Amino acid sequence: MPATQSDEYQEVAWAVPKFGEKFEPIHINRANAAPGMVKFKMLFCGICHTDMHSVNGDFGKGQYPRVPGHELLGEVVEIGQGVSKVQVGDHVGVGCFIDSCLKCEHC
Repeated sequence: MPATQSDEYQEVAWAVPKFGEKFEPIHINRANAAPGMVKFKMLFCGICHTDMHSVNGDFGKGQYPRVPGHELLGEVVEIGQGVSKVQVGDHVGVGCFIDSCLKCEHC
């Protein structure tokens, strides 16, 4: 799927495309580093047993494609305006929740 806006780039993610299928690489759109955000090259990603329950539909069928994983570790490749705690080349970690609006029912 090609990027649709100039503020996005394409990334490869390992996903379960449909319920009951196996992992395969897919292309997803991700946002470039907006003000206050960083873009990083992922080096490591944890996938826990709960992620696999989610993929397998043990908590009810979810939305697919499903890209499980959390607790990311990577190297900063771009920083957005106003970012002052890290710089390009630093290592960063991300917890369980990113891109959350904290307003919708899913958040």
